[in-house]
Amino acid sequence: MELSGLNKALHSLYCKKISVEKEASTRQEIVFNVNVILGKMKECDQEKAVMFKVVTEKVLQGISSQHYEVYVVLKSLEKMVEVVDAVEEGFSRLELANQSLPYDWAGPWYNCLDNEGFLVLPAVHQRMRGLGYEAITELHSHHFLENVRVAEEDLNSSKFRFQFNSKFHGNIVVYIIPAIEIEVRPRCLRTDVPVNLQNILLTASGSWGSKADDPRRSLWHVSLLMIKNEVFAHMDCPGGFRRLVRGVLHLLCEKYVHYPVTHKLVDALFLWNLCAHASEEDWVLDKLAARVLEILENLRRALRNHRVRNYFMPQYNMLADFDGLKLDKAAERVQSLMQKLKENPYSLQLFAT
Repeated sequence: MELSGLNKALHSLYCKKISVEKEASTRQEIVFNVNVILGKMKECDQEKAVMFKVVTEKVLQGISSQHYEVYVVLKSLEKMVEVVDAVEEGFSRLELANQSLPYDWAGPWYNCLDNEGFLVLPAVHQRMRGLGYEAITELHSHHFLENVRVAEEDLNSSKFRFQFNSKFHGNIVVYIIPAIEIEVRPRCLRTDVPVNLQNILLTASGSWGSKADDPRRSLWHVSLLMIKNEVFAHMDCPGGFRRLVRGVLHLLCEKYVHYPVTHKLVDALFLWNLCAHASEEDWVLDKLAARVLEILENLRRALRNHRVRNYFMPQYNMLADFDGLKLDKAAERVQSLMQKLKENPYSLQLFAT
């Protein structure tokens, strides 16, 4: 049975095949253990458990037909849960401004952190609204789009859904969403990809052709990621649309390339796709860890300057006793997560698309 990306990921784990005679007992054991895992996930997060049920069902289908070794698969599933939790804890709440930013942009984002180094959601939501309105204006001014609108319900949340009609390619929907609240259009979601993706700069999806309103025609999906000042686009769309999609994404990226919102860490789902951009001896996780720690150190150094501190946080009574505690705790979480990922890299391939 063809399992697309998940099947390839399981193959990449170098699982040994089991004998046909053991298939029945093996499957029974796997079903039991998968249900235990899902039960534990459900206790913590109902939505997460529902979405991963689709993934694990695919795993079970692959096991019954391909005869994968039970121990390796079970350990991979357990590691999948552990990695998801680690990513959510370490990546999804870490928002860092790049040192090249003017302080009037970096300051508001820094002030979204609480004393533990985590984001304060109301402050982030307010920040995203401002960026969303700017994006609409920018799209209009370049005549890329017509009939741009933002749904009223989106203005009351922290995400922005721009729905518009391309002059040549039918309906297009673009989401600009904080890393902590990534969402994709369900009809464009492949069943082997979890929905609660984290730390994506921008995700876009849409439809094309004469039957653009037909959900079955909604066949393209793009995610935009950024490391340092380099953009990585994960595309699942036909060649004819790449020029249009790249044009829109490039415009938005160009607009925000020096804004804090673009400087996000990517989550485990895309780490292996990004490995293709790194040399064999220069592992992408090392790049990520080095980049995060560099940003933390630059912010810490900047905040030692009294004038800069006042410019950063004029409305907070934190100037006299600021000691970098927020940044230290954030750095510890990043280093801890990086170590977990490097110790068990193959487990992440269950997330590969």
